[in-house]
Amino acid sequence: MSRPFMFPAVHVRITPIRPYSSDVTITNPLVLYRALLATNKLSPDPAQHRLAIHLQKLYDRLKDYEPTLEYSHQLHQLSKTIDTLDYTYTRPPSTLPTLSTLFTSRPSSTTSLTKVFTNHDSAFHQTSPKGLLLHGEVGTGKSMLVDLFADCLPTSKKRRWHYNTFILETFANLEKVRKERLVGGSRSHDHSILILARDLIKTSPILFLDEFQLPDRAASKTLSNLLTSFFHLGGVLIATSNRMPDELVKASGMEFRAPPRVGIGESLKERLGFQRKAYGNVQVQKGEFADFVEVLKARCEVYRMEGGRDYRRLEHEEEEDG
Repeated sequence: MSRPFMFPAVHVRITPIRPYSSDVTITNPLVLYRALLATNKLSPDPAQHRLAIHLQKLYDRLKDYEPTLEYSHQLHQLSKTIDTLDYTYTRPPSTLPTLSTLFTSRPSSTTSLTKVFTNHDSAFHQTSPKGLLLHGEVGTGKSMLVDLFADCLPTSKKRRWHYNTFILETFANLEKVRKERLVGGSRSHDHSILILARDLIKTSPILFLDEFQLPDRAASKTLSNLLTSFFHLGGVLIATSNRMPDELVKASGMEFRAPPRVGIGESLKERLGFQRKAYGNVQVQKGEFADFVEVLKARCEVYRMEGGRDYRRLEHEEEEDG
């Protein structure tokens, strides 16, 4: 049995109140925002105030959140199944099992396990609280307000990452896990992404990603599998981006095209080999990434940050004038 990888805590960036520190600690994001306005630490901004009110509602949903017993059971069973699959490998089944059938019967392959946890359709129906996908122009205060929110959230099981750091760490950790498990005698490493999702959910079921993006196919595929597995285990994502959700795929040169939803009968025919998909690999990839964006929109509330002020530019101009 290999030692589980733990995401390092050194990348936590929950220090937004440092410039505004006082003798009184405020743990309510909306109260804190209004206190900063009252003490002239921040300038009044209607768009920021509306977002602060929205974040307060999210705070009320997440302040006591931990994965439920149902998700804890799945997490335990996932770890148990992965350890079993290290030494048991048989031919993959012709049909895709569900989470319940996978955990109530003997696992047949790492491929089946990965397909279950990275399945987009089942990710739509999770019962965990919805997160937030916040988008808008640069310099409007998105990250600043999310920083305040993250700092106020009382749980210690949270992590705040910049996207670039997170994806680089993810690639490095995938390679590390694969090498460790191959050295340890594992016959397959197809479930390495599930190991990362499992360890991530144990340390930070509430995940903050700043400047979220889908920059290329490799990163998009990895992020899709990791976050979809993360959602299946009860994870909550809070992300900021300069782009609308549907523009994330276009930004990487991949055309956004929402995949058609097939019926149960059609899906079953395909899995049994009686019907083949009539579209090529390129179209499948487009549909796959677009489907992941739909998962993001289902598991996160989409909020557009309005407002025309670019505070970064204003601060730069003030520094030059000074």
